[in-house]
Amino acid sequence: MNKMPKIWLDYAKYLQKECGNVTEARKVYDRALKALPVTQHQLIWDQCLDWACSLEEYTATACHFYRRYIEFKPQDTEDYIDYLLKNDLLEEALELYVKILNDEGFVSKRGNKSRYQLWMEVCEFIARSPTRSQHLTTASGGPDQLIRHALRKYTDEVGRLWICLADYYLR
Repeated sequence: MNKMPKIWLDYAKYLQKECGNVTEARKVYDRALKALPVTQHQLIWDQCLDWACSLEEYTATACHFYRRYIEFKPQDTEDYIDYLLKNDLLEEALELYVKILNDEGFVSKRGNKSRYQLWMEVCEFIARSPTRSQHLTTASGGPDQLIRHALRKYTDEVGRLWICLADYYLR
């Protein structure tokens, strides 16, 4: 490993553990990402995201870094969605799901979720939390329109999707 990333990483670890200074550690990671060439960013991102996600009372910091990270590596969007769901940040998770669903070229890096499964998850989230999905707007409309689009797309699951739509309106 090049010595420059190691210096940044060691300094950030020092600030995290010895000083417990969240703000200064965040600034060090920011400066490291700006100073180092893109080819060395992954070394910084791994440690940075582990640290940011471990800060339970600072979810905004982790979200800040994850938003930047998925610009760098969009195939890791699912990791960010998992983080958002774990921390009950459903609104942003739904926005990312819709973004993934609108990207025809998206393939799950984990290989464990098909587009069909992603659609079903989005419809179930909307049905379970209609008030938290009201902010969604798509080219075709709001949350109910997403479920209706899934109804047209997946005709073999109409029963399940009609139940999601009914749950959405009931809640």
